[in-house]
Amino acid sequence: MEKYLGDRLGFRSVVIRLRNQLGYSVFDESWAARMAIGRGKVLFGLDYIDSYLGKNFVGEAVVRHNALRLRSVQDSLARHGVQLVFVIAPSKATFMLENLPRFAHRSPGARTNYAAYVDAFEAAGVHVLDFSRALRQWRPTAAHPLFTNGGVH
Repeated sequence: MEKYLGDRLGFRSVVIRLRNQLGYSVFDESWAARMAIGRGKVLFGLDYIDSYLGKNFVGEAVVRHNALRLRSVQDSLARHGVQLVFVIAPSKATFMLENLPRFAHRSPGARTNYAAYVDAFEAAGVHVLDFSRALRQWRPTAAHPLFTNGGVH
């Protein structure tokens, strides 16, 4: 029925956005799937919070294996005159820790994919441009917000 109505109601996406905005603005709740509202009404995707908490950590062996494979690709491309740089995108959850929802408390010693890959890439000699670290460093002197309160990407 949902597919049928979705295909035939031209204003369905408008109604969904209106419903989600109502939940956010009036009830301080997220009615959108896999979304959470943090302190200061800052929106976070639950997948990003899970990554910050280390819930999706793939393990040291997988990280080391992937880092070595990437180094192999980097070396192969370099022999053909092509430079490879791995770019790490910033995460709003690690950037705006003070605004995370109250339930988002990382256990001491919890390992994250981000931390493991940064370490493994350095050990393997992979060329990395870490925008997550860069934005955290730029934050104190930035003239404008580097993440919006309402965006989740």
